[in-house]
Amino acid sequence: MIKTILVRATGLEGDPAVFAAGLSVARMFDAHMEFLHVGTDPVQVWEATMASIDAGGTRMMAGDWLSRLETEAQVQEDNARQAVEGFCEREGVPIHPKFDPNRISASWHTERGSELKWLPAYGREADLIVVGRSGAA
Repeated sequence: MIKTILVRATGLEGDPAVFAAGLSVARMFDAHMEFLHVGTDPVQVWEATMASIDAGGTRMMAGDWLSRLETEAQVQEDNARQAVEGFCEREGVPIHPKFDPNRISASWHTERGSELKWLPAYGREADLIVVGRSGAA
């Protein structure tokens, strides 16, 4: 029996189809949907970039670049959260941090860093993982 469904929330255009797929299974089992957004960690990207370039004027440009990355990561996280909240409201799915065995529910989690780290970490506790395809087929 499926009780917990991990649903990837990217903040991108493919999210509604992923959310709908997760909800269709959740309705069959009165399952809990855990929405997970893993955003880029701008500091990790900046540190990796700084390690590969020379010192000098490039560091000043990198500071502006880091600020832009942080802004973009926050915008994408905000888009993902708004998409999840809007979806849950439209579908009548309450957002609760804990699973309620008597009805469908949802929760929101956000992490920064590598999706290759966080998706399996959360996925170990889930009965099903729902992700979408990225890019054009």
